[in-house]
Amino acid sequence: MKILLRSKASKLSLVVGAIFGLSNGGVWAADGTVMITGSIVGSTCKVNGGTPDFTVALDKVSDTSLKSAGSVAGRKSFLFNLTGCAASTATDKKKIAVFFERGDTVNSAGRLSLSSGATATNVDVALFKQGAIAPLVIGATDTVDFVDVDTNGAAQIAYDAAYYATAKAGAGTVVTNVKYTLVYP
Repeated sequence: MKILLRSKASKLSLVVGAIFGLSNGGVWAADGTVMITGSIVGSTCKVNGGTPDFTVALDKVSDTSLKSAGSVAGRKSFLFNLTGCAASTATDKKKIAVFFERGDTVNSAGRLSLSSGATATNVDVALFKQGAIAPLVIGATDTVDFVDVDTNGAAQIAYDAAYYATAKAGAGTVVTNVKYTLVYP
């Protein structure tokens, strides 16, 4: 008789275990669809008279002006002079912005690391909205500020570039670059 009870208990344990085992599986939710839309516009704006690649030459600064992490020196303004854009009208205000892309030269802080040919040490290059105190985080979408395109199809977008010390800077050359894209809302 004891053997029969064990057998029934074993069968009951097996059934209960199977039920609980099946109920511990993943929970499934309803399937859905993510719709992605966008718009590709014709490249209507000319940058700086048709020369989209350009150089910002920072002025020479003393390494003593970059004596500790977070020191900024040699700030220099540069301008995206846009012409030939779709012109604004009284009822249709056009806007445009510059988006600096996160690429190989952009470090985790969102600043520009020096290229392999540069010889300065402990220095990044930071970009700023013109006159701003805090540097941009390159590649972050919240750094995009749209400006109005005028009725002649022109707009100007100004930025600053500066040396940014990551520690006490060492003398040498500074070379880096960043890619950008003109964006429309």
